[in-house]
Amino acid sequence: MGEVRHNYRVLQAGRGLAALSVVAFHANMVCALPKYFGHEPAIFFRAGGSGVEFFFVLSGLVMVLAHRGDLGRDGAVRSFAWKRFRRIYPPLWAMLCIVLVILAAFPNLAAGVRPSAVETINAFAAGPVDPTIKEPLLSVEWTLRREMLFYVLFAVMLWRWRFGMAVIAGWLVLCVAAALVAMPYPASFVFDPVHLLFAMGMVVAWQVQRTSEIRGDRIFVATGAGLFALAWTWSDIYPADHALPLALWCYGLGASALSLGLISLERRGALVVPPALTALGDASYSIYLVHLVVVSALTKVAVVIARHVPLPGVVWWLAIVAAGVIAGIAFHVAVEKPLLRLISKRR
Repeated sequence: MGEVRHNYRVLQAGRGLAALSVVAFHANMVCALPKYFGHEPAIFFRAGGSGVEFFFVLSGLVMVLAHRGDLGRDGAVRSFAWKRFRRIYPPLWAMLCIVLVILAAFPNLAAGVRPSAVETINAFAAGPVDPTIKEPLLSVEWTLRREMLFYVLFAVMLWRWRFGMAVIAGWLVLCVAAALVAMPYPASFVFDPVHLLFAMGMVVAWQVQRTSEIRGDRIFVATGAGLFALAWTWSDIYPADHALPLALWCYGLGASALSLGLISLERRGALVVPPALTALGDASYSIYLVHLVVVSALTKVAVVIARHVPLPGVVWWLAIVAAGVIAGIAFHVAVEKPLLRLISKRR
């Protein structure tokens, strides 16, 4: 059995870089809208949304590393559910309240579409929604909804691991089928092929825990980086193909091989992760929640200023990306961490 750890610094750094990639992607996308700059200032980051795919792999990986020893243990499900609840929901609710206040103060931002009471409640619950329907309040919440589904299935495995593994195996088979055959809602949500990325991360975690030495770790890093770069380049050239199963699997396999190799390098002392990257990873959830609201608001401001201060679009893009990240870090320090401390004390 390998060294039982789940706090690899390289994984936290991966979270941070994934969040940064998504911020860069959204900033490029928003700047390119006709009502703003009308062109992409950072075409390279057309594929930046793949930070989500990387994060899903990391999520499956971390869940197994952190909880494999809890399989079948009395109270494991309750403990797991509480930890996931306090980590996910309080910051989400805080951000949703901010969005509701903004929409109440500036109704024109809703573009005439007001979320219903049911949609609002479901947003606070992070429950399932039809993937073809636009998120009513927080555009990035679609990923959290899939995370919550994965957590439910993972909890079943903690409760009865053989039964849970059978359920997850069946789920994954249907996710593969959904990549080949269109399914109606709710099957299109439950069996979204993107869920296969969680399983890829789980496999990496089991391999990490199974052996104390992973041979050829540098080859894994090079292969994983190559696969991810291949999918990234393809998505840059053909953005519409980003969601195709082949691209999804390239991202997933690339992220998996890269994670396995990097964990091995860190474990044997051949890789030192800069503290700044782990700090970015600590704030990654807050960055993810906050950034798109900030990016959208600042792009409006940047367009007005740009009429009087002509600067290259990439300069505005860099400023907007930086602001989105800084806002996320501020939310992490001022909201997420205090909420977590408060809830932990009352437990």
